[in-house]
Amino acid sequence: MNWWPELDRFLFVVLGSIVGSSLGAWLSGYYSEKGKRLATHEDIENVLQEVKTVTRAAEKIKAKISVDIWRSQRLWEERRSAFAGFLEALAVLNDSIGSLRLDGFQKGPRADFRKDLLAVLVTWARDYRRASAMVEIFLSEETVKIVRDFQPELVDRCKEVSDVDGLSLISPSIHRCRSAFIDQAHREFSLPESLS
Repeated sequence: MNWWPELDRFLFVVLGSIVGSSLGAWLSGYYSEKGKRLATHEDIENVLQEVKTVTRAAEKIKAKISVDIWRSQRLWEERRSAFAGFLEALAVLNDSIGSLRLDGFQKGPRADFRKDLLAVLVTWARDYRRASAMVEIFLSEETVKIVRDFQPELVDRCKEVSDVDGLSLISPSIHRCRSAFIDQAHREFSLPESLS
């Protein structure tokens, strides 16, 4: 009996099984690990893509908020400027009336007094028109009403002035308008009353 060829086949099968199963286990582990790395790589790519998308969206939101804040700040500055400009125009008028009055007291009664008053009013009207236009553009209807109501009252007071003593009729109108205007500024800017 020749058992050697049988043993060769047996050893070949056993060795083949060992090598095949080892190679199969190794290849299985290799491809499993490679699959995990590939899946991880794809997951990272997906996460990176999502991060890029979220970042772009966040940047757009940030830019919009930035523009909105800039606009809001700019509008606030223009509104503040409109209030300040009108108050400045009132102060110029009050100072001009005061100077005219002082000049009248120093020089005594003059025939050209009404002409001097008219010159003061004409000079002041330019500043007033600009200031009231800014008020109409940037401020509330309540504030615009204060400005619109002041002009006819001022004109009526000026018509009543015939001499230097009559100038005292104008100042209370200026002060009433100034006071109402400042009160309105406190309301529009939500300022505490203690700042007045």
